[in-house]
Amino acid sequence: MDISEHSSRSHEKLTLEDAQLAYEPEKLPYGDAVPLGLAGFGFVTVESCILALYKWSIGAYEKQFFLIGDGMFIGGLAQFVAGIFCFLNLDTFHGVAFTSFGCIWMSNGVRYYLSNTDTILVDPSKKYIYEIQEGIAHISLCIWVFTLLMCNLRKPFAVFTLFILLNLYVYLRTIEAWVGGETLGIVASIIGIILGLNAFYNGLSIFVGRCNPSVKIPLGKRLF
Repeated sequence: MDISEHSSRSHEKLTLEDAQLAYEPEKLPYGDAVPLGLAGFGFVTVESCILALYKWSIGAYEKQFFLIGDGMFIGGLAQFVAGIFCFLNLDTFHGVAFTSFGCIWMSNGVRYYLSNTDTILVDPSKKYIYEIQEGIAHISLCIWVFTLLMCNLRKPFAVFTLFILLNLYVYLRTIEAWVGGETLGIVASIIGIILGLNAFYNGLSIFVGRCNPSVKIPLGKRLF
């Protein structure tokens, strides 16, 4: 065989190997837990926002049975566990984000449970007291989600959009808790549903890329 032909085939082989390696995502020692965290966040965000839009014949704080379990385990425990694995993979941002939101959703699940027991009930006549407490708690959350946004200014469009939507959602929920208004709640719930779907999309992009590296679900270009 001609030396030049052999050299050409060797070069072709190297090129194919390089192309395959280019598709391979970075291998993590404990697996990529980010899709799990995004899925947990997406599940409870979409669910809670749809429930908020639904016209109940009873009070808004009553009989939210599914959010008790889903809030504590899907939104809470799943995100918390995902955050711990992100820390083990030395992924500080996702570790901090998922453990913090996991704790927030476990807290929400406990409150949903307490508000549906026979021993602790939300008195409709004192609903404004609960809303003031919720508004105060949301002030810190507003600061926190803005901090997360600052960490993602130079990320791909889909990731950046997720944190823009997250900030809008939290800000609107905070204003709603302080001043009330059905319109604010409806707008916040619609944004929350879009936010949850965005989280699913981002998680899908990572998960599919891990399972089938040759398939790329685009996240868009950076805006900054």
